[in-house]
Amino acid sequence: MSRRIATPRRLARAASRVSLAPAALVLALAAALAAPAARAVGFAEAWKAAQQADPQYRAARADLEANRFAIPIARSQLLPQVGASIADSRINGTRESTLGGSLSVPLDYTSRSRSLSVRMPVLNVEAMARLRSGQAQVAYAEAAFRVRGKELVARMGKAYFDLLYALDTQTLAQSAVETYTEAVAYANRRFQSGEGTRTEIGEAEARLDIASAQLIEARDAVEVARRTL
Repeated sequence: MSRRIATPRRLARAASRVSLAPAALVLALAAALAAPAARAVGFAEAWKAAQQADPQYRAARADLEANRFAIPIARSQLLPQVGASIADSRINGTRESTLGGSLSVPLDYTSRSRSLSVRMPVLNVEAMARLRSGQAQVAYAEAAFRVRGKELVARMGKAYFDLLYALDTQTLAQSAVETYTEAVAYANRRFQSGEGTRTEIGEAEARLDIASAQLIEARDAVEVARRTL
């Protein structure tokens, strides 16, 4: 079985394929924020927490930050190398000379040396290869980071809309419970006034029991959606 290796070009194509969906998703999320339930959920806070907690996104960001150092390190090998040196020597003593007789010359001075050197490589094939390799690594890491970011947006968007749906379902279930509670009370009043029957009361209570069970399920779904988000 052949295995396809992810390359910067393939990652870039993948990023371009998923670019439209997250963009539309972000616009839809912005529109959804107008809902009272959405304001209570806090998508911005959830998105920030996901960026900090999602392992794939964090790994891609750390890999990008690490690979960005490869280019300046490789480029430094192609730049001029400047060196400087300073030396001071204290000379103190005498110099003896036998030319033309015995002569002693006292010495007391400081010898100073200053130098500045500049080295520029004319051709460094190895450094150029390292620079191209570093640029390829950064391109790969940037493409991977973009893909991971868009994948995270898509996952967050799905989880966010799932939560909105669960909240709407809970609201409808709560309204149904309130409606059927009133229906039970109305059926009891009719029965007490002699206009209703026990069958009507039983039917209203059965509907209330079903609505109450649906409300419990809706609340559980909201909790699951919150944890997912």
